[in-house]
Amino acid sequence: MMRVVLDASVIVKPASKLNVTTDDPDDNIFPECAQTAKAHYLVTGYIRHFPSQWKYTKCVTPATFFGIWQAEQSSNSCPPRSILRSVTRCGNGGLFWSTVGGMTTAVRCCFVWMALACAWAQEAKRPPITGVAHVALFAKDVEASRRFYKDFLGYGEPFELKNANGSLALTFIKINDRQYVELFPESAANTDRLNHISIETTDAEAMRKYLAAKGVAVPASVPKGRIGNSNFNVKDPDGHTVEIVQCQPAGWSVREKGKFMGLERISAKMIHTGILVGGTEAAMKFYRDTLGFVETWRGSRDNVTLSWINLRVPDGADYVEFMLYSQLPEPARRGTQHHICLEVPDMDRALAVLMGRREKAGYTQPMEIRTGTNRKRQLNLYDPDGTRVELMEPDTVDRVPTPSSKAPPPQVQAAVRDWQPPAGEVRQKPMAGCSGLRRLTGIAFTVITAVEYAATASAPAYCRVTGQVQPEIRFEVNLPLDWNRRLLMSGNGGYAGNEVDNPQRPGGLAAMQAGFVSARTNTGHDAAREPLGSFALNSQKLFDYAFRAVHVTAETAKQIAAAYYGRAPERSYFVGCSTGGWQALMAAQRFPADFDGILAGAPVLDFTGTMAKHASWVQSQGNAAFPASKVKLLASRVYAQCDAKDGLADGLITDPRKCGFQPARDLPLCAGDSGADCFTGGEIKNLETMYGDLHMAGRRVFPGWPVGAEIAGENGQSGWNRWLVSEQGPTIGQVFSETFFRYLAFPKKDAALQLQQVDLDRDAASLDWIRKVLDATDTDLTAYKARGGKLLMWFGWADQALNPIMGVEYYESVVKRMGPGTREFFRLYMLPGVFHCGGGVGCDNFPRLDALINWVEQGKTPGRLVAARLEKGTVVRTRPLCPHPEVARYSGQGNKDDAGSFSCVAERP
Repeated sequence: MMRVVLDASVIVKPASKLNVTTDDPDDNIFPECAQTAKAHYLVTGYIRHFPSQWKYTKCVTPATFFGIWQAEQSSNSCPPRSILRSVTRCGNGGLFWSTVGGMTTAVRCCFVWMALACAWAQEAKRPPITGVAHVALFAKDVEASRRFYKDFLGYGEPFELKNANGSLALTFIKINDRQYVELFPESAANTDRLNHISIETTDAEAMRKYLAAKGVAVPASVPKGRIGNSNFNVKDPDGHTVEIVQCQPAGWSVREKGKFMGLERISAKMIHTGILVGGTEAAMKFYRDTLGFVETWRGSRDNVTLSWINLRVPDGADYVEFMLYSQLPEPARRGTQHHICLEVPDMDRALAVLMGRREKAGYTQPMEIRTGTNRKRQLNLYDPDGTRVELMEPDTVDRVPTPSSKAPPPQVQAAVRDWQPPAGEVRQKPMAGCSGLRRLTGIAFTVITAVEYAATASAPAYCRVTGQVQPEIRFEVNLPLDWNRRLLMSGNGGYAGNEVDNPQRPGGLAAMQAGFVSARTNTGHDAAREPLGSFALNSQKLFDYAFRAVHVTAETAKQIAAAYYGRAPERSYFVGCSTGGWQALMAAQRFPADFDGILAGAPVLDFTGTMAKHASWVQSQGNAAFPASKVKLLASRVYAQCDAKDGLADGLITDPRKCGFQPARDLPLCAGDSGADCFTGGEIKNLETMYGDLHMAGRRVFPGWPVGAEIAGENGQSGWNRWLVSEQGPTIGQVFSETFFRYLAFPKKDAALQLQQVDLDRDAASLDWIRKVLDATDTDLTAYKARGGKLLMWFGWADQALNPIMGVEYYESVVKRMGPGTREFFRLYMLPGVFHCGGGVGCDNFPRLDALINWVEQGKTPGRLVAARLEKGTVVRTRPLCPHPEVARYSGQGNKDDAGSFSCVAERP
């Protein structure tokens, strides 16, 4: 007879962990849900061999295991082959449940409900988190930092702590009764300037127990700090120390309440602290899902890649700002990139106060009020170590909230960081003073600022020049004091209009560290004032965006470099992806003398065709958007058919043109109007529009999208997410296409135009003019080849934003026009499984700039290049990239994740 025992006597206090033991050697307690919850497991048990069975124990939170059980019940699939042996306490209390002999699935599930429901009810609750208490920074020269924060910004210093030997341990700069900046003497040179951030709670011990129950590593108890407050430290996913603090009545913070807060303070409130985030999803899980922070806003510098996410503390108004990076810099390069933000009600008055202070004489950085992407006026200051102190008004310029960006988070990209200067390279020192470059102002351009900066932990000594070419082409040129005699200009994203006053943007700081003079431009407009394509109401700004801005900025940068160093750059390079890749091709076609080497990543070269294709996708869906929930099913069908077509089932589609996927033939058709595991006739027609060629007025004008981007990348999100499907408003493709047809496509502008009003057949001829202005499709590269220029172009085969086939067709058209000799100066690399400008499931890290410079300067024609796929900073796969039309083929033996097991072979689709 079957017997089930539930021993409730051990359920004595809230459970922090549960040991879950199963007979299943495949760890298949609940198959699908166990995979979902895998990240939450803390493996504390072991595997032992019993007679004829395995025993596998894991320690999980009650909430996690109960959630698995609930999900399994909703799908009626409590697994019969996975015999759950026991659930016992582990850690701080718990429960015990076991089976003797066999039992039916229904009985087993019933008792799992009883046992785990009890644990669920007793799980620790999160106490309130009321604000950002302080930000702790390392200071190389504490006295200099004191002068900045106390004398220049006007803050008091209520107390300091000493080490046993009498040296300074740290000092406190008071912003208000609950917020401080802590300054620690630098512990080691060239390290991260951020020591930690601190968030305040009403109950530190309850927070410790709560975090322990969530699987966060916490100390065994909450100590009392030297100033009398209760606090303990945890680590966030990016390695930042997060201090949890509870102010105690007898603590120094309460003791000094109302003191050290004079009227000379530039601000009475710290709005937020900015921290670097390299893993967006992991950070969101920690701050949002575990700590309960609430997302309030997302911002993008270029409307293509997400730059910031703001998350407010759950029980207060302060927030933490994620500064998103494709790959978190190593500690020695992070220092100045964290920041604090102080609220000021009137930016003009704040600037006037600072300018009038005696200590202003010791502050040499430029001070300029600008409007940020969030449309709030702000002023950036920098402490002696280069850490940014942002002053910001609380409201937008028109008091209308700025919508959150829909741009996707950044993906891993490599450019400057993959190049190392050759040993023994001769460097050039300046021959003129930095400030003297202001005298270059003339008819051609205006120099606004020319300021020299000392070396910091994250940047070499350099001279920064900002200026403007008429009418509104803003530029920035950064000139390192130790110059490698090269110029590197970086491209833009989306509709550009980005700020140019931040040397830490791509192509700035990293380029200077490698010795390049770096240059960038806003392309002639300010996206904060003229978002997306609205700048094109002014025809000159349209021309500047299309081609003029990059050209005149390159010429200006060369002139400034020549004046500073006494010689012009020996070599000039351009690096860009997406819009930047389009700018790269435009430079080769229109201005062949500007750059010796050009790296064009995923270029939107057929700009007009791309926007028309996105419009056709939107139009095909009518009033019912293609469901994002079905993209996972679509991906599984695509990869099941296409993955092995290249001879190897490895999760990559080497050349999607060989797949032959047809939605009407290869997808299950719903019998009715809907279904989760099938596609309706309307949805299949949507997909046929996407995968099929675009015809306008009876003529093929753009290729159908290749399959491959449907798959989910490392972050668990499909490549289609946000670009082609969205559950949160319009897709990026729709937004970009809509602004194109409103402001760029036609002579008559219409800010209210909807994509459904565009008739692609009727309007085909009307697009001829904008094609001549915007499209970088000229196949005559004779002049660029003649001057010795080298062009390296690359595209991800799973690009969800820009059709990679247009890159292949352009390259093949150039070869057709210019002959086999094209490969002597122009090479194309196609990257299987790689999303837009990086990411996806393919290998996207490869030595692209290194290959380009060696080609230009040493005559080493790039052939096979080895690319890597990284997951959480670790290389998990390498593959060779082959110059088109060659592709990588598996040799039939060896590790399929090792590039050495593949060779480049010439094939045609």
